[in-house]
This record gives sequence, C-alpha cells and structure tokens, in this order.
Amino acid sequence: MALFVKQTPQYNRVYLQIIDGVYDKKTKKVKHIVYKKLGYLDELEKTYNDPINHFKDWCKKENKNRREKLTEEIPKETKLINLGYFPFYEMYKRLNINTIINNYQRLSEHKERYKLGDVFESLVYARILYPSSKKDTYDNFKDTLYHKFNYSSAQMYEGIEHLGKRDNYLFDGINYMISSKYRRNLNNVYFDATNFYFEIDKPNEIAKMGVSKENRKSPIIGLGLLLDGNSIPLDYKIYPGNESERTTYHEILDELKKKNDIKGKIIRIADKGLNSGESIKDAILAKDGYIFSESIKGAKQELIDFILKDEGYKETFDEEKNLVYKVKSRIDYEKEISITVNGKKKKVNIKQKQIVFYSRDYALKTKLERNKALTKTLNNISKESTYKRDLYGFTSKYVEETYFKEGIEIDIDKVKSLNLDKIHKDELLDGYYLIVTSELNAKDEDIIEAYHSLWDIEESFRIMKTTLKTRPVYHSLIDSIKGHFLICMTALLIVRLVEKIRLKSKVSASKLISSLKKYQALKVSDNKYQLYYYDETLNILAQFFGVKLNQHYKNEKEIKEIFKDK
Repeated sequence: MALFVKQTPQYNRVYLQIIDGVYDKKTKKVKHIVYKKLGYLDELEKTYNDPINHFKDWCKKENKNRREKLTEEIPKETKLINLGYFPFYEMYKRLNINTIINNYQRLSEHKERYKLGDVFESLVYARILYPSSKKDTYDNFKDTLYHKFNYSSAQMYEGIEHLGKRDNYLFDGINYMISSKYRRNLNNVYFDATNFYFEIDKPNEIAKMGVSKENRKSPIIGLGLLLDGNSIPLDYKIYPGNESERTTYHEILDELKKKNDIKGKIIRIADKGLNSGESIKDAILAKDGYIFSESIKGAKQELIDFILKDEGYKETFDEEKNLVYKVKSRIDYEKEISITVNGKKKKVNIKQKQIVFYSRDYALKTKLERNKALTKTLNNISKESTYKRDLYGFTSKYVEETYFKEGIEIDIDKVKSLNLDKIHKDELLDGYYLIVTSELNAKDEDIIEAYHSLWDIEESFRIMKTTLKTRPVYHSLIDSIKGHFLICMTALLIVRLVEKIRLKSKVSASKLISSLKKYQALKVSDNKYQLYYYDETLNILAQFFGVKLNQHYKNEKEIKEIFKDK
C-alpha cells in the first residue's frame, strides 16, 4: 500500500490530499482513505514553489521508509526495556531520595566503591514492577531499566545490609522530604499490624516463632504500619514475631509525636485487635481521641438487643426499595474497661459513643464465607483422621461431639454434628458492625468515614503481600532484613504518593502497577524504540503527566521526555 497525492477540482479551485491504500479484509480489496488533508493549491503556493511536486516527493520518501520497515530484521538483542517506572521515577526524583542515600554513604564508613543510591533506587523500582528474589532481580530485571544502574551482585547484597544499619534514619529523611513538598494530614492517624514469614532454618533475634496470620510454622516478623489522614504511609516499625502489636502501637505513636513535634490532639483509629482498656487509657492520658471497632459476637445481651432492635436506625434503600444500609448510635455512659494502675488491675467506667451500622453487601459476604467454611467443615467432621479443631477456624465452634454406645454416653464412639442453633444466632448479626469512639459530638457518618480509611492499611498490606510480594523473606542477617523492609516500605510509599496525590485516586494501585508492568519497548535501532502496549490506565497517566504514551515508535528524545518532571 502506498501514499500518493490526489488532486480534486472544487469550486474552480484544486484541493490536495494525501491518500493511503489500505487492505480491506472483508472485501479483500485495497480501499483508499484520506491520510492527510493538505488544502487548496492556490493557498499552498504561498508556502511552496511547487506544492504538488513537493508532496509527491514527500510521499516517495515515506513509501521508501515503509518498505524499509517491512524488510527490517529483528535485532539479535531482543531484551525488552522497562519504561513503566516513569511515574515512580518522577516521584523518586521529586523527593531527592538519592541525595539522602548518597549523603548517608558519604558520611559513613561505606565509601564510594559504588553508589549506594543506585542499589536502592533500582531495587525500589524492581519491588514495584518485578517483585522477586534479589538474585532474580539482579539477573533478569536490573539491566532492563531504561536508566543504567552500575553495581555488582555482591555490592547489591552489601548495600542492602548497609541500608538496614540506618533504616529508621533513612525513612525519616524520606518522610521529611514528603512533608516539605506535600502537606501531611495528621489530624487522624490509622494503625494496623501484620506479619511476614521467613524462609530461613532457625529463628533469630527479630524473626521469631509466633502466630502467623497465614497459619505457617516458619519464623515470622511483625510489621506495624501507620498512615496519615490521606492514607499515605507515615511510619512503620518491625518487631519480633512473638511480640504484641498493642505494645508496638503505643511505641510508634509516642515516637511519631516526638518526631513530628505533634502537640495537639490526634484521633487514634484501629481495629478491634487494638481495642482494649489499656489502649483507651493511653489515648485519654495522651489527650488524644480514639475510634475503634468492637466485636459484636460474644457481646452482652443488652448490646445485641440494641443492635437488632429496628428502632432508631436511619435507613437507605435501593431503587427496588430493598434495604442496603442503616445506622444508629447512642452514648454509653457506663462503659466498663479494665486498666492497670501501679501494677494492679482495676475496672473503671468511661463515657463513649457506640455507632452501629448495617451493610447488605457485608451481610452477603459474611454469609457466603460462613457457608463455604461450613461446607468444608461438614465434609471433614465425618473423617476422624482429618478433623482437628485448630485447622477449621471459626466454624469449629459450631461442631458438637457426642460420646455414646447403645444409648449410654461413654467415651468409645464419637458422633460429630453442626449446632444449627448457634449458626442461626450468628446469622442474625450478619452485616452489622460496631464502632466505639471518644468523640461524643461527632456525626455518625464522619466517624464511619474515618474508620473506613483504616481499610486503606489493609489495602497497603495486600499490595505489599501480593503486588509488591514482600513475603517470603529470604534474608537472615538482621541488617539485611531491615534493609529489605526499607526498600519495600519506600516502594509502597512512592506507589501511594503517585496514586493518591499525583493521580488523585483516579486509578487504584493494583491497576496502575498491572498496566505499567506491560509498558515496555524494544530498541530497534540507535535512535528508535518500538512500543507494544496501551490501555485506559495509560491513557489516564498520559493526561496527568502530559506525555504521549500511545505511539508505536519513539526516539531517544521522546523516551527521555517521559521521564522528565512535569
């Protein structure tokens, strides 16, 4: 198919167009389409001496280029070049992170045999786009980045260990740069904790045997994560896997206030795992507020009656008049909590607000999860060799065991069955959620919205454990473990900044990373790159970053334009 100049008489004038021939798969014939409208000949003569021959020559050259592309050989080196880290590259440079890392290296005993900043920066991008082992990252990812990072495999491992020696200092430096460029919302802070397991033979001083949330028997490490009011990671703390997250919660909050010189009131927000008399006492003594979730299952009958009573709820219905949501609240003037005073347990009464809300979606989700688990449990309780209470989670409480022989209960045979009354009692509370707070005068909706932001931490953990693949951890040296988590937390921080601030939450982190992993190029000549992928997420990125991402080919200058700070 070739380009040519078409001359069309119009109103005693001649109109010029460049026409392209395109093969039509349906008709199996070549059809002509307008490639470019040039304009009237008399107007073009004001710019060109001979417009017709000028554009004929242009078509001849373009047709020659097309023929050359068809015969162009695939280069021997077919390694794809990663370009998808450009949003994270821009944020990394805005925060001057390499200045922090390189200054640390310059002032330490770790001298300039290689740039520690190169190790850190490339591993942050790898953690986002190619989460894998450090060996795999070095062998198969490092050299695919458009920018070159020069260090050996041994220097990479040495660098990770060195980063871990001052992990808190370096992360504080990064946070300082964030605070200097973006205003932090410290009115509300959100905290939660999780754990990560280790593929190592023996526990060490930080990787301890403890209760893993994945029920694994490997040594684990605890991670407490603190988010600011905009759901941007603010601080983190790693601690031995056999320590309580409650202790970590208070330590991080105390450190946070000192680091950031916070003298005013903050609202402590956490899930029911951190809702205790001691947590409430600490918040009150620190002159802070709190918003905690509270378990409904196992609550006093008076509270359950209040929850199930229809009176007082503000209800929301869908178009078919089906209930989708309802909420009500009350002040509990005599909430009894247990605290420790001078080493002795003491019960005291406090005043707090209870907010109950019901969600149809949450009710359906709970019911589906229970039914799925019960089906599995029912299948297993019939097999004596496979049924163990500690393996089937919350559904074990529904299992009854009766010992009998010939109508007389003795310890010979066992019959196991499900207690339907217990199941029905729990089903009545499906979809209900209880939140307690010190903020007696706050609107129910504001408290619920603030608590929902805590779910951003769960999303952050999900990103770390799936998208960024922080687990399993293969390092065994303590400083290497700390260096690994510093890299992972910086990667999470940069992803969240791009998602929440740069893209104004228009694209989720998981979608963002999924698309950017595919934004790669093949270098076909010294100054030409061929690109292969484009989607709606990249279209949104192009708008926010002011760059073209949908071109099949880019030259060196255009590639560099993608990575410029906009």
